[in-house]
Amino acid sequence: MSFYRGSQGELKKLYLRRLRFLDACPWYRVVLDLMDTVGYSNKIMGNVLEVGCGVGAFSQKLGERSENVIGLDLDRKAINCAKSFNRDVDFVVGDAQHLPFKKDVFTLGICAETLEHVPDDAKALSELHKVTKGSGHLFVTVPNYISSGRFTQFLRSMLRRWGQPKDLHVYHYLKIRKLFVRTHLKIVEMKGANLVHFPFVNFRLRSQDSALRKVLFYLDEKVGRTLSFLGTTIGVIAKPLKNI
Repeated sequence: MSFYRGSQGELKKLYLRRLRFLDACPWYRVVLDLMDTVGYSNKIMGNVLEVGCGVGAFSQKLGERSENVIGLDLDRKAINCAKSFNRDVDFVVGDAQHLPFKKDVFTLGICAETLEHVPDDAKALSELHKVTKGSGHLFVTVPNYISSGRFTQFLRSMLRRWGQPKDLHVYHYLKIRKLFVRTHLKIVEMKGANLVHFPFVNFRLRSQDSALRKVLFYLDEKVGRTLSFLGTTIGVIAKPLKNI
């Protein structure tokens, strides 16, 4: 199965573009911010799993904090691209609903903007619960459909022609809380991001020192502190509750 259309060369261009603009991506930024919140800003001892890694750009970023990163994706074409660029990260083809790992082997489980594409999202979270140690953490982001960026639903659907799979679930804060309770995950913190939302403008800015990008980030950080529930991305830190 492949959601990515285009040649392997086009996939490599996509990888390089995503790697270059990781800091402008709201869901990756919120994952890194949440990791810092619970003490994972430096080297991480233990195994790290990214579910829904795509072409592997964020997995490579995670490799700067851990020597044991595994990226998993259902798309074989994307995994082949990831393997060609990342020698220090292990990549496997797999289904989020049936993770091919033993119980309690990961210190961190990460699932960024993937859960909405999985047919059985509760099953995917249960699988992450299973493979993550009780002492570890899960970091999950999903799109918030009660948000300042609701009009981007149409843009998200249009992106499918570039490899973005269809959204199968609609999320908001209350629904996420209920979903995590059902799957025996204790929420440590929830955070909204990307409140000041201009579709993909951050990705179009070529310079990381762009004045417009700095203004957008500043507004997102300052205004978002009080209105984070309106952000287009919901980020969650959770701990798996074992022996329930």
